[in-house]
Amino acid sequence: QDGLNRGKMVERGSAFVGSSYSVRGLGITVALSTDGNTVMFGATAYSYEHAGFSPDDDLNKYDKAQIFVWAGWGWVNYGLFTRGYGTSAESIDWSRAIALSGDGRTVAIAGHNSYRNPSHMPASTTVYSYYRIGTPTADTWVARPELTTTSVGFGSALALDEDGLVLAVSDPTLGQGEVTVYSY
Repeated sequence: QDGLNRGKMVERGSAFVGSSYSVRGLGITVALSTDGNTVMFGATAYSYEHAGFSPDDDLNKYDKAQIFVWAGWGWVNYGLFTRGYGTSAESIDWSRAIALSGDGRTVAIAGHNSYRNPSHMPASTTVYSYYRIGTPTADTWVARPELTTTSVGFGSALALDEDGLVLAVSDPTLGQGEVTVYSY
């Protein structure tokens, strides 16, 4: 019997819910590993209120991508990647596109960076990639070299292969559109 006829869908663990101040736009992007045991999602305007900032303070805003792993009884936090707004530079739509490898051990995150002060560098888009090393209870995320361009459409969509060694990046703003495939 195929998967479409197995019966009704049931929720796996509790839903991830953003609060009114600490996370806005939770789930703006979502990715799932092949086995369904690792989920990654993006959120905008994630804030560190405990640092003494107001939830509406621009210096206290971060975009984030977060990863959770299914532990058999619930979802366990397995990684948090943030990029923040600052006095001279800000990350806008940092997790506007995300990808998770099939094995759940490699992530790619795209973000458009703009600058409030025109004397700073021009706007750019960067794709960040990280891979997980270690054991399931003592993992570390390691950064790979970044891909950066001045095209604002770069990284509009991302895809990773099963083991995270091949990354496809789209840019619909170049000519009639472009997809470039990279390998590590």
